[in-house]
Amino acid sequence: MLIVGNRSLHQTAVSSFHIVNFQLRQGSTGAKKSIGRGRSMFHKKKRIKQIIFGVLIFLATTGVLFAGERLAEGFLHRNPLQKEAKMIPEITDYQLIEDQSTGELCLVLSLSGVDNLQETVEPFIKKVERIKGRRVKQVEVKSPSTPELRDVYYELSFLLEEARISGRYQTLFTGLREMQREAGDRFRVYIGQQFLFVQLERGAGHYYAVLPKRAHLFNTGVLEGGGV
Repeated sequence: MLIVGNRSLHQTAVSSFHIVNFQLRQGSTGAKKSIGRGRSMFHKKKRIKQIIFGVLIFLATTGVLFAGERLAEGFLHRNPLQKEAKMIPEITDYQLIEDQSTGELCLVLSLSGVDNLQETVEPFIKKVERIKGRRVKQVEVKSPSTPELRDVYYELSFLLEEARISGRYQTLFTGLREMQREAGDRFRVYIGQQFLFVQLERGAGHYYAVLPKRAHLFNTGVLEGGGV
């Protein structure tokens, strides 16, 4: 057997094989670790992107809601009358029409059912006059009405007009009580500072009208209530 440096060729070959095999195993293990680290980094980056995206969505949603609240607050600040109307649940909508010749206002109100027409409408009229700095000359009420009560209002309108012209209300209330007794319904006329508030009720139906207390001989200014 050939001896090289006190070691045989066979021993040398075996040693070289073990060294090469060890290096291959090391390389394979390193490659697996490298692949594992790559996958872990990929999942971490994906998770971070998801978190960032969620935070951006949250900030955008919060910003939109906050901006909406600020816009609503700004609108109500610029339109204090709108804020006052929202505080009266029976008022579903309103509109102001200006008389170009006098600057006076006509107030158009959309109402749901009310317990007391005067207590609902009169405070709002005063707020309109205070905020706008002008007098409300006429009030029109829009509200779903009962056809039979329109006929009752027509009969009552003669007594109303007489009271508005004369300024005396005894005949009006005597006639109103008689009509209510015969019909068995609830008829009311409330006398306010500037207006008469007519509230006719029959079961679940109603009819509303708001009239100036004093009639003008050539222009009564009567705007009846009741929607279509």
